[in-house]
Amino acid sequence: MTQLFYIYLTMIWLALLAGFRSYSSLNTAVKTIFLLIVFTAPTETCHKYLKLQGINANWIYHSFSFVEASLITLFFLHTIGKYRISTAAIATLLWFAIAVLNIVLFEPLTALNSNILLLESFCFISMAMYVLYRFVISDNITLTRDPVFRLWVILLFYWASSYFFWGYYEFFYNQSSPYVPYIRAGQIIINILLYFFIGVVFLSFSKPRKT
Repeated sequence: MTQLFYIYLTMIWLALLAGFRSYSSLNTAVKTIFLLIVFTAPTETCHKYLKLQGINANWIYHSFSFVEASLITLFFLHTIGKYRISTAAIATLLWFAIAVLNIVLFEPLTALNSNILLLESFCFISMAMYVLYRFVISDNITLTRDPVFRLWVILLFYWASSYFFWGYYEFFYNQSSPYVPYIRAGQIIINILLYFFIGVVFLSFSKPRKT
């Protein structure tokens, strides 16, 4: 399991490097996902380091989830052409308020923020379905060549699996189920695939476009 997690960390940093390489070619929407990777790489690394030191680092995930939710919402707004500074500010403040309320009322900083993760999964799946529907009915987009479409397909697959994972993980964990390690390993593998394909999308921007 530890080796699998280190592969996951490596893949995040490789995706980050791919984003740096292609940054000047990325469009505004995709730059939002790149910014998310900029936060993800040190967050996961620091969490792992503190965990190895025997320190409860769940507070890191509480903070990161707010950033993650805000950036994916901004990616959504950019994709559908509804991005405004005021709209982005409202969305960010809303996610912040939800995160704070969850900490105060349900899951303190020392606990895993599974409520927020489930809510994020549901919201991001809904966003992805809406965006993909708009892509499919559009006559002006070649789906197989559009990097934003590819990213939303990747995110839909990832968050659909995450919804299942966080919905069942705590139940099996509290029951001391023997399936817990397999569920955890499965989610890590999906995480590895997520950042691998995001890296591929980033690199696709550095290739010369066919005319």
